[in-house]
Formats: sequence, C-alpha cells, structure tokens
Amino acid sequence: MLHMKAKTKLQWSLKAFMLASLLTLLLLLTTYALYSGLEAQYIEDRKQRAQAELLNLRNNMFLLLGNQEMFTTLYGLRLVETLQEGSVPNLSDFQSYLTVLESEKQSFSFATLAMDGLIIDQYPEEGGRQVGFDLKTLPLYRQHIEHFMRQGSVTIDGPLYLDNEKAYLIFRYPLLVEDKQAWGLLSLYFDMDAFLHGAGLEDLSSEYRYHFAFSHLGGEETYTWGEESLGEFDPVSMMLSYSLLTWEMQIAPAILGTVVRQSLSCMQYWEPWSLLEPEY
Repeated sequence: MLHMKAKTKLQWSLKAFMLASLLTLLLLLTTYALYSGLEAQYIEDRKQRAQAELLNLRNNMFLLLGNQEMFTTLYGLRLVETLQEGSVPNLSDFQSYLTVLESEKQSFSFATLAMDGLIIDQYPEEGGRQVGFDLKTLPLYRQHIEHFMRQGSVTIDGPLYLDNEKAYLIFRYPLLVEDKQAWGLLSLYFDMDAFLHGAGLEDLSSEYRYHFAFSHLGGEETYTWGEESLGEFDPVSMMLSYSLLTWEMQIAPAILGTVVRQSLSCMQYWEPWSLLEPEY
C-alpha cells in the first residue's frame, strides 16, 4: 500500500515538473519575444533620434566653419589693403582682429603670415611655427596651398599635426596683388579638439556611442573623436566635406535590455515545480 502511494506521488511529481517546465519555457519564449520586439523598436527610435542629432551637429559644423571662413576673408582683405598701399603688412598692426578672435574662439591658437612660402610673421610670437619656416617643405604644399593661391578664397585644411603632436584646423587666405599675383598667405590655426567642442560635441547625449573621423584631401593624417570603431553596433553614418576637410560621423544607440536580461537571469533560480507539488 505504501509502495503504491509512493509510486503515485512520484508520478504526480514528475507530471507537475513537466508541466511547470513547459510553462517556464513558454514564459521564457514569450519574454524573449517581447524583449526582441521592444529592443528592435527601441533601436529604430534611437536611430531616428541619432539621425536628427547628426543633422543638428552637421548644421553646427557648417555654421562654425562658415563664420570662421568669413572672418578669415575679412582679415585677409585688410592685409591686402596694406599691400595695395605699398606697405608690407604686420600681424601686430591688426591685433584688434586677433584679439576679438582670441576672446570669442577658445580654439584659436595662432596666426602666421608667409611671403613666397616663407613665414615672415607670427602672432602670438610663441605660436606653433617658427619665423623662416618654409611652407614649401610641407608634403601637400602643391595640392593644398600652391594650387589654391590664385583663387583668392579661403581654404580649410586639417588635421595638420605640428611638432607638439597636436591636431590643428587651418584657415588659409591667399594675399593677391595686381593681376592676381600671389604675394603671400595668411593662415589661422585652431586647436581641432577645442574647435569641435565649439560645434557641440561636448553636449552630445550619453545615450549614444560616437565615432567621428576627420581627414583632408589627399593626406594620410586623420583625427578621430570618440570610439575607434562602431562597425559592430550598426551605426547611423553621414559623410561630409567642406573645402579640403572631409569627415565621417557615426552614431550608434545604446542597447536596451538590461532590465530584461536581469529578469531572465533571475528566472534560472526559480523552482516552478515546488509550487505545483500536491499536498497530502
């Protein structure tokens, strides 16, 4: 009698275990399906917001580059006026322009004035170049400087690394005299990291991963801001160019699911059959 009773209890326990296991499996599958759907919707929403953030950052970059391009042109024209008056310009004579630039742009580092490829003046004096430095020794002098000297417009170049291993963004304006003959070159150097912060990179949301890679036409030098790569995160990408400057911006949303994964992890410690075990 006792043997039959024990056997019946064992059979009941096995059935209860199988039923509880089936219910647990169904619950896990349902939870996983809900999680996958929520994650996919979350990522899609985040991508749309990331796209909007990239567009906003692009507009900020173009606005900042355009404003500085205009300032460089105005400053360059003042130097050209001095040349037309028969005098050799001096950067300190137009210190008011550079003082305004220093006060409004924390990224501004220094300015140089070159004649026939040789730097003849620098402001401030402790800038990143030396008076007498020959620009023609630069690897991309022909493509990035000489080629654009007769156009009479600003070119934007970078990243350019100097001896201090800091990356710079350079605004160049050719100084032309009669018959568009090139007399020299005005160059304004900006700390690239500080310049990008001024475009809003420091205000980017922590809900995303970022990878921005900057390069210049024909050059091997690059500047990366953010993570080295986002390839595995299926990022939203945008390729942009302005003058000689080219850059790729990538944003990837953070992955949802921490709470769900924690819940799934906790479920492995649940003993569902204990709830279905009959009482005698």
